[in-house]
Amino acid sequence: AHVPKFEHEGIREQVLEAWIELKSRPVAEKRAEALKTKLEKTEAPWSEVLAEETISGEKEGLMLSTRTTERFSWMRTRSVPSQFGINIDRAELSTISAVEKADDDFMKTIFNEMNDGEIGVIPNVDRSVYYVVKVLNRLPADPDAWQAKRDEFIKSDLFMFFSPYAQMSGAEQNELASDWMKSLMDRYDVKINESAGR
Repeated sequence: AHVPKFEHEGIREQVLEAWIELKSRPVAEKRAEALKTKLEKTEAPWSEVLAEETISGEKEGLMLSTRTTERFSWMRTRSVPSQFGINIDRAELSTISAVEKADDDFMKTIFNEMNDGEIGVIPNVDRSVYYVVKVLNRLPADPDAWQAKRDEFIKSDLFMFFSPYAQMSGAEQNELASDWMKSLMDRYDVKINESAGR
């Protein structure tokens, strides 16, 4: 409702915390890239290679940990009750037990930009953690199984009302319509009188 002044109680601390976090991001990314380079040079297990490494790279500090995640997909479906009294499948971003605050960009990098065996550095949604990740394998693994999955997808009714794909595209369609309407209003310099009744 208002912009607080710097001298207001607690504001200085909030600004300092945000500034420290902002300045920490490039340092964390640089550290993650250094670890990635180290891991790319060896076939040894990560737990061995990183056994003596700390998060900061300093001798004293929190030790790094490595984890092999469970299998996961970019999206998953969850059955939820609808207003019509039947359960419908809703698509949502999958969670990964070893990753805090993974987002669409995280998943996009894993699934679209990395190959099997490749190592990369990916931040979480708020850039509070930079993960060094390696894609071990993908399912299905062979081309025939991929083709079968692709055929199954193509045969599904993508735009049926209860389809999770229709729900996923709905948000993008709404955003496109909103952007189009805004550009139209801007083009013709239309101003809405918020106080006028309808």
